[in-house]
Amino acid sequence: MEITTHLIGKIAVITPRVPNLDAAISRVLLDQIRQRPACRGVVLDLSIIQFADSAGLGLLCRLHRELGSSLVIVISNRLAPGLQKLPANRLPNCVNALHQALATFPALETIPSLSLVG
Repeated sequence: MEITTHLIGKIAVITPRVPNLDAAISRVLLDQIRQRPACRGVVLDLSIIQFADSAGLGLLCRLHRELGSSLVIVISNRLAPGLQKLPANRLPNCVNALHQALATFPALETIPSLSLVG
């Protein structure tokens, strides 16, 4: 399983290159987000994810609670209907393209740290 992290300016773009966001990927992805370089915001690029199980959806809700507006998710058309079933206030800002995600950050000053307690 491959997860890439790169900086675009001061925004960390984290991309899991797998088709499903499941329990195994969720754990690895959380570790990757915790180990990201210092940055002003995080874009979680899920544009190739086709399915998220309950662990994957739980991870997105957790990241929203912990990172708030400093997290934006790029989603695929296949993933969007599943996310629409969840309350909007439980999910991070979701967009359809990386350029849209990056455009949400100009006024952002800092990014909160993720807690290390599970």
